[in-house]
Amino acid sequence: MKFAFTDTGAKKLKEFYETHSAGQEVRYQIGSFERVFRLDNRKHFGREGFWGLSERDAGALEAGLKGRK
Repeated sequence: MKFAFTDTGAKKLKEFYETHSAGQEVRYQIGSFERVFRLDNRKHFGREGFWGLSERDAGALEAGLKGRK
């Protein structure tokens, strides 16, 4: 599943990455979808994607992106 942040959201994500260290463990929470991961040393912000999600997780992510829980 791929999605794009708004310009404001992409700016906030970039600021978050700039104030935290690569390798730090963090958590995405979008509605009831949750994903724990380690920050990488990324240079581009705005588009995001998750692969290999279960049907349940994909549904929760989609609902969260649409403003539903």
